[in-house]
Amino acid sequence: MTIKNPQCEWCGAVGLVHPHHLWPRNIAAGGRLNIRINLIGLCSVCHNDVQAGLITRIDLLAVVANREGMMQDQIEAEIWRLRKEPDHAPA
Repeated sequence: MTIKNPQCEWCGAVGLVHPHHLWPRNIAAGGRLNIRINLIGLCSVCHNDVQAGLITRIDLLAVVANREGMMQDQIEAEIWRLRKEPDHAPA
């Protein structure tokens, strides 16, 4: 994924930014979770802090909700809806 704004969305550091999924894409929904409301651009330091539990999903969700002009509960509801969809739609 290419990040248009090479600035960490958590700390503001400029440079290499890695996409981070708020909800892991491998939980039942596969590629359906590769969407803007489930992604945030983080520098390597902040990405490591997320992995270590120093920055929580709720913290990141607030940043994404602000960026997208949505409420946090709207994002969570959409993610849960996508996770519950069957893997293959009927023909």
